[in-house]
Amino acid sequence: MAGNLNFIDIIILAIPVYFGNIFCYDDSMIKYLKTKPLEALLGLFSTVIIVSAGVYKIYALNWTGVIISLVLGLVFWLGFIKIVAKNTVYDSKEKIQIKSLKIGHWILIISYLLISLAALYTLWQSRSGEALVSPWAVIPNYFFILYALATAILLFLIIKAQNNKTLYSLNLILISLHYLFSFIIAVIIYKIGYGYDPFIHQATMELIDKQGAVEPKPFYYLGQYGLLVIIHKITGLSLVILDKLLVPIMAALFLPLALNDFINKYFSKNKYRQLLFLIALVIPFSFFILSTPQNLAFLFLLLAVLYGATNYRLTLVLALAACLIHPLAGVPALV
Repeated sequence: MAGNLNFIDIIILAIPVYFGNIFCYDDSMIKYLKTKPLEALLGLFSTVIIVSAGVYKIYALNWTGVIISLVLGLVFWLGFIKIVAKNTVYDSKEKIQIKSLKIGHWILIISYLLISLAALYTLWQSRSGEALVSPWAVIPNYFFILYALATAILLFLIIKAQNNKTLYSLNLILISLHYLFSFIIAVIIYKIGYGYDPFIHQATMELIDKQGAVEPKPFYYLGQYGLLVIIHKITGLSLVILDKLLVPIMAALFLPLALNDFINKYFSKNKYRQLLFLIALVIPFSFFILSTPQNLAFLFLLLAVLYGATNYRLTLVLALAACLIHPLAGVPALV
């Protein structure tokens, strides 16, 4: 019977033996997953990046490689969650109560969403297949008025949230949407694509998807290739679309999350600390509008720096993932 076992069977049978205790959920893991789902998701992405890079370097990312990457990635992620959950200190926070929101709050929230949708529609109507020097060349002037109005409403909501935990939490969602709104402009405007590098990486990933591997296999880029090829294979979504959206969406999801932990630790006594989220957008985050391995690695580097003050275990995983995406950002992250 043993002679009939293939490589995947051996791995699957070995998991309960060597990692059996990892699959034993405890209350701390469940609490962590419920309390910090996005942080757990970031950990999952990081472990999949690390494992898939190794699998691709040693073997390939055909379906066998994808299954191995997912199984091992899940195992290491569960182990990571178990360790982090036991060492996580939770703040005593009041429960979120929607009833605590006033009509004025809802008017502002709905106004923000409607204005943002109008601005996004404006961007969509301005899409171009031409070789543009800048996206602003085709965007009408009233877009900036809409963006300014949306930002002003969000600013007002932040000021109003100083004594309202529910509004503070909803603001975090709106801030993430505002980050996405800010980072996705180039993706929308350029129909074919923005920049030169993405076309090379997209072509490489399409070859990996078809052939399982592309020679040579340098240590850099493998993390992004592994993550996107796996997502593509299990979802069927276009590699081109996934590649275009990867960095803007991840930055919009995880930057506010990391900033929130950092700000709450060092500026907890400041009632208007959420304003720092909007101030952060003043910094030229141009590498978050374009998906390349270097830009993704820079994102992981920044996340590692922010989490370095609150969760060093996650920082180590992020730094290792950054190294396997692009060493230019990964090596400083490890240091």
